[in-house]
Amino acid sequence: MQVFPVGDERLLLHVGGRDVECSTFGLPADQVKGIAVICHPHPLFGGAMDNKVVHTLWRAFKSVGINALRFNFRGVGGSDGEHDNGVGETEDLAGIIAWLAAQFPGKPIYLAGFPLGLLLPQRMPPKVLARLWRICFCWHRQCIILIWARFRV
Repeated sequence: MQVFPVGDERLLLHVGGRDVECSTFGLPADQVKGIAVICHPHPLFGGAMDNKVVHTLWRAFKSVGINALRFNFRGVGGSDGEHDNGVGETEDLAGIIAWLAAQFPGKPIYLAGFPLGLLLPQRMPPKVLARLWRICFCWHRQCIILIWARFRV
């Protein structure tokens, strides 16, 4: 199993039988407060993990000491596959969340995204959604940003 890297890294994460291109920021294990997954806008309209709002969210999580992972959905950048109208993209996201939950048991997982990120959680299996709760909608330059968080007590 791949390990979440320390520092700023680009990597290919093998999820659901395909490689997903990711960019990560990681703190040493004893300093991890939580983990954020940031989804980019719709790929058919030019969305990618290097989008400036996605990158700004990534930097914001980094600035408060939360490990962050942004990734390209299937068919974008170095990610395998092709656009699947949200079905395969939801599978990819669910696989990433499962991998992060295994890497950081008991840590909060945050899911942020716009506007495609608004739709994907609605399609996720209940098992995955059980890891994420608490939702916050934020406005940023006329786009809605979705942040899901799960906190363990």
